Amino acid sequence: KIGAEIKPIEGSAGSANVVFTIVEGERAKIHKFLFKGNTSIPEEDLRSSFGQRPWYDPRGWFTDTPVSAQDLEDARSQAEEVYKDHGFLDAKVATPVWEKIGKEKANVVFEVTEGDVYNVESTAIRGVKLFPEAEVLSSSKLKANDLAGRKAIDDAAKDVRDYYGGRGYVDTAVRPVIETIAGKPGRVAITFEVREGELAYIRNIVIRGNNKTKDKVIRREVMVSPGEIMNEVRIERSENRLKNLGYFSNVRHYNEKTDDPTKRDLVYEVDEQRTGNFMVGAGFSSIDQLVGFAEVTQSNFDILNWPNFTGGGQKARLGVEAGTRRQTIEASVTEPWFLDRPLALTVEAYRRLRWYDQYDDIRTGADAGLSYPVKVGRVGVRYTLELVQMSDVEDKEWYLDPDGTKDSTPDSYTGDANEYFKYQDDQYGDAINSVVRLYWTHDTRDQAFIPTKGYQATLFGDLYEGAVGDNELYKLGANYRQYFRMPWYKHVLSLRGRLETIDAYGGSGGSDEVPIYEKLFLGGPRTIRGVEYRDVGPKLYSDDGGDHAPLGGQTLSLVTAEYTIPVFKAVRFATFMDAGSLGADAFSPEFSDVCVSFGVGLRIDIPGFPIRFDFAKAAIMDDDYTDDQIFSFAIGFE
Repeated sequence: KIGAEIKPIEGSAGSANVVFTIVEGERAKIHKFLFKGNTSIPEEDLRSSFGQRPWYDPRGWFTDTPVSAQDLEDARSQAEEVYKDHGFLDAKVATPVWEKIGKEKANVVFEVTEGDVYNVESTAIRGVKLFPEAEVLSSSKLKANDLAGRKAIDDAAKDVRDYYGGRGYVDTAVRPVIETIAGKPGRVAITFEVREGELAYIRNIVIRGNNKTKDKVIRREVMVSPGEIMNEVRIERSENRLKNLGYFSNVRHYNEKTDDPTKRDLVYEVDEQRTGNFMVGAGFSSIDQLVGFAEVTQSNFDILNWPNFTGGGQKARLGVEAGTRRQTIEASVTEPWFLDRPLALTVEAYRRLRWYDQYDDIRTGADAGLSYPVKVGRVGVRYTLELVQMSDVEDKEWYLDPDGTKDSTPDSYTGDANEYFKYQDDQYGDAINSVVRLYWTHDTRDQAFIPTKGYQATLFGDLYEGAVGDNELYKLGANYRQYFRMPWYKHVLSLRGRLETIDAYGGSGGSDEVPIYEKLFLGGPRTIRGVEYRDVGPKLYSDDGGDHAPLGGQTLSLVTAEYTIPVFKAVRFATFMDAGSLGADAFSPEFSDVCVSFGVGLRIDIPGFPIRFDFAKAAIMDDDYTDDQIFSFAIGFE
């Protein structure tokens, strides 16, 4: 308790001291939040409504514990809303009381009166004059016998409001009236009382608050135009599009009356936020081993706005990776509305070095691509020009069979016989790749990070042309991922299929061989778990048959299935099956040499740095020489 007393200062006119008297009371820490009388909804669900979760759930680690009177009132109200959303419309959660336990500890106890759970007996509507009543009422998703949850009722009222708003009738108000049915406990009749608004048209669209972002970057996301009706459904959808850009901490819209009662000004007001990010980190994986990385991104980049370079709605990225198996530097810029059309232009420059056991693959180049939305998905074209180099190439002799009787190099090769990787370097090293890719992609996933439903599909064709480049190849491929949200809490089944083939149609010196660095490889954490990285498929063998090296193939087939179960917020348990084959020739899937593995794993869902740990065992090997790898871990889920 805190009291205050004013004490005039003797001999000083108009001056006084203010004395505060404080009675501290006993100090106590909250031990638990408890609920009494809650027979229908678990205590954990009620606690989680105001951020109090079990110790092992990271969502509660950074949540403040309600302590003040206002905090506890908010907690009480949120717990009560849980009941009302479950159809307990009469439910009451009383103001909590403190129960002291031991020294300096207390429980906070909420008394619950649940009441009956209600279902919808009937729905009706009043106040409709402009449209047929039945048509307006049918716009509501709430039907007879549905659970009469507060959120469901409010959503149904919004459906009716959107019926008017989508037709330009602004300021329409819809109020649901809930009445119990005499003689039918647990049943309610819901009547939507409508106050119809006025038909209005858009005079101007006004943008406010964008000190950095150009007006056109915002306007191109707005799905209505001046002169159209005030379609509130499309106006709200436009607001959501602006929020999804990530440029603004808050976006809101409203309309302002004009001199003409039939016209309004539509206003979008935004609060800008930081759009540039710098990330640095390090990791370790089965494939890349130790790797460090740094990345600078700007999601609202403007290449012409010197020296700030912000506000144009472009995406820019500069990334560097350095590790024991990989070194990369990449820079890219994407203009999503090239020529003020929904035509995405991406330009990228890179240098990528990858260490393999037998050689290093170094690629230095640039690419530029355009993509355009079509009725289903996007279509695009990309051109890549790069220099491919092989370095640190080993000079060991390799053979096409374990007995050492089939030569790996042609008789026409003038270098040392069967030094296969030296032969590849001499024949195809320091080559120019000039590649045109045509592709179609479609993505219906509900979210890019840890999707729970939808699919992602890609079809592509690559042409390595010989007018500018040295290699003459073509490559065709398809990749499909489907995600199913299971009926159990956040269980997800994901299926993946991948099919690719590559072949030569000429090449340097008229060769019809595909260079080793363009072949397809299979095996390891990102394809078939339970076996060594790139170890599935055709191989080369040392002369004594005691060692082998991956040769790669020209036709890759892969299917995977994975089922994940949440352990808590940031961790999921996974069980999976991988199966695939790698054929030596184009359009030759080699289904007789399939490798199949099964396993379990953990997924650590850290945004920007997801980690997966897998334990897998191959049930069927493609041959007797493929090595297994029981444990693997990787950064990223794909």
